[in-house]
Amino acid sequence: MGVLVGLLSTVAPLRADAIPYANVGTQAPVNLFTATNTGPVWAYFYGSDAAYNSEIGLLVENVSTHTVGLLNHISFVGQSLDLGSAAAGDTLVFQLVVITTCDTWYSDPSLNSDDLNHTYATDFTGSGKTPVGTYIAFEDYRGGGDLDYNDYQFVATNVTRNAVPEPAALGLLIAGLATVAIEKRRARRAQA
Repeated sequence: MGVLVGLLSTVAPLRADAIPYANVGTQAPVNLFTATNTGPVWAYFYGSDAAYNSEIGLLVENVSTHTVGLLNHISFVGQSLDLGSAAAGDTLVFQLVVITTCDTWYSDPSLNSDDLNHTYATDFTGSGKTPVGTYIAFEDYRGGGDLDYNDYQFVATNVTRNAVPEPAALGLLIAGLATVAIEKRRARRAQA
């Protein structure tokens, strides 16, 4: 399994995608997050186009840091919040607490009550008061909303983004790896 994870991380290099989300109306690809280094995970408010009131929080290794903040209707671009500390390699799950509807949405779709991906993420090169990091944008509505991923936007630092391969791409990768293994076995038998 470790070899497969290593191969998946080298399939396609991560690159910065469009901000805002370019494929409005379609569900964004899933990303998993880990801490890059041991230390705090900072969030920098980037914007909001939502009617609902919401704020963000963080789970480290599936445990809440008990820090939520950066209320979307009163925060300003670049305002920061220390979401808590993590060790290098720890799994990070960002959460959007929607105060208006009492819903909480997570960057890990398996934790969402509707089983949908509520986040879009891409690399961020920095701008003005917002540092280099990982741009993360949430949909705040049950059922995915309008899928424009601009209801709550922030940039997180000390975060590594790992794109999850689409199921079809994963199947192709596994089939390719199986073919390589079969060909290596044939080559060994031919040499013997």
